[in-house]
This record gives sequence, structure tokens and C-alpha cells, in this order.
Amino acid sequence: MHKTEESFQDTWTVKMTKDLLTKADRVIDWQMSNSDLSRFERNGFISKPNALSPSYCITLKEEFERLFRGDFDKRSYPDEWYWREGISMPNATRHMSNAWKASFLIEELALNPLWGKLSVFFGGWERSRLVMDTLWWKPPGAQPIAFHQDSSIFDCFTDKRSITIWITLTQTTPEMGTLEYIPGSHKWPWSTPPSQFHAPKDYRAPVRKAAANLGIMNVKPHLLDLPAGSIAIHSGATWHGSGVNQSNTEERLSIGLHYIPHDLEFNDTGDGYIYRRYQVDGQKRLFDCFFPVV
Repeated sequence: MHKTEESFQDTWTVKMTKDLLTKADRVIDWQMSNSDLSRFERNGFISKPNALSPSYCITLKEEFERLFRGDFDKRSYPDEWYWREGISMPNATRHMSNAWKASFLIEELALNPLWGKLSVFFGGWERSRLVMDTLWWKPPGAQPIAFHQDSSIFDCFTDKRSITIWITLTQTTPEMGTLEYIPGSHKWPWSTPPSQFHAPKDYRAPVRKAAANLGIMNVKPHLLDLPAGSIAIHSGATWHGSGVNQSNTEERLSIGLHYIPHDLEFNDTGDGYIYRRYQVDGQKRLFDCFFPVV
């Protein structure tokens, strides 16, 4: 017998407390324009400063500290959790995926209706699902993250399209290992994930190889320089990565929220080592309780 979605909702229901719901000033609305869309379609990314209030950024930074201590108020673990207090190197990049399953506060952020509106506007589809969140904490000296296309890991779905909304919780500068984009690279073919994602020797090597395959010998990255509370939106096909945090004192905290079209299903070929665990009894549909519609 197939399990029904209702049978999962008992343990996976989206829970937002009254206190969280009344904090309407946490995220500032963005009235999108045709010029915004044109810029996005040309470059594959767009950014906006001061989208989150300073107090909300502080609250989320405090939540990072709690989560990376292993304190999960939803009594459920995230899907990925790199870095352990007292065990891992203090300057290692801290990374967590699908923290919304472990934290009510991250859940509230990830399911904010504004992100659904933005991902629909820039993605060009009807409605969006949250497929994954990623928490990034780069202390001073933290190593680079290899250039990649986000959608390269979504090969288990019937379509690879996705939109990422990247949120800065601290000031983010080139010195601090900021996010780097290759303008126009969202028009390139799909790639496979890099062989070494964390701390590669040459973090730009994958994008240089992809460019060379297209006859492009010189790729110039665009390095973001944004205050805390900013957002950058990019296509799942846009090549991006980040360098070493060369600051001696400043840490870089950010959250990536990844959205896909709501009508996608599982395919029969891709691996999806995270996502296949939520494929119920071989069904192709994506259950709302695992991939919430925003």
C-alpha cells in the first residue's frame, strides 16, 4: 500500500509560531521590474542590498551558532552537516543543507512568500517548491568552494531548472571569500558536479574547463560586494563559487535557498543522493511535506 501524504504530515507539517508570523518587518518586499528581469536574463544573476532587517540578520546568525552545536528545535537532523564543534578545524567552512527540517526559524525564512514570488518571476514558471536550503559559515582562513552550477545536483528530477536566492547575514566582500559569478554562463550547457567541492586546490578550474569546451579562453568572474541583509538571485545554470576568506578577523555567513518549478517529478535516471530518500514507494510525485510549495 502506498503511503499517503497525510500520513507524513503528522511529523513534517510546516509549523510557524504566532511570534514568527507577526514579524512582518523581517524581510523587505522587492517590487520587481522588467529592467530587473532583463538584467537577470542577460547576466544570469541579480543582487539587491538591504532586503533583510539588521535585527533579523542578528537573529539568524545566533541560529547558526545553535544549529552548528547540534541544537535542533524540530528534533530532526538536517540532510547534510559539515563541521562539528570540538572536532573539526576551527577555520574549516561550516556547511549545512536542509536546516529547515531542523529549525523553525530557518523554516520560516525558507518558506517566506517573497522568495516564492521572486523565484517565479525570475524562473519563468507558475509556482515554486523549496528543494533545499544551504547554510554557509566561512570563518577567517576558510578555504574555497569550487565553481559549479547548482542545478547539476538536481539530475533526479524531470527538469534541471532552479533559482537560488543567496542571503548575506554579514558584510560580504571579495577579501572575505564572497560569491563569484561568471556573467552569461547560465546560457552554457549543463555540467556535472565538481570532483572536489570543498577546499579544492584550484576552485576556478571547473569553470575554466567548461569555458574552454566552448572556445572561451578568458573568463572574468564578477565578485559580489554586499552589506549584511542583501540578496543575490541566480539561475541554477549560472556558474559560481567562492574563494578563501582572507580576512584575519571577519567571518562570512550566508544562506542559499534553492527553488524548483512546483510541477516537477522524479525521473528514472538521476542519482539524487539527498532527494531520492524522499521518493515514497517509488512514486514520481514530490510530496509537499518534503518539498514545500512556497
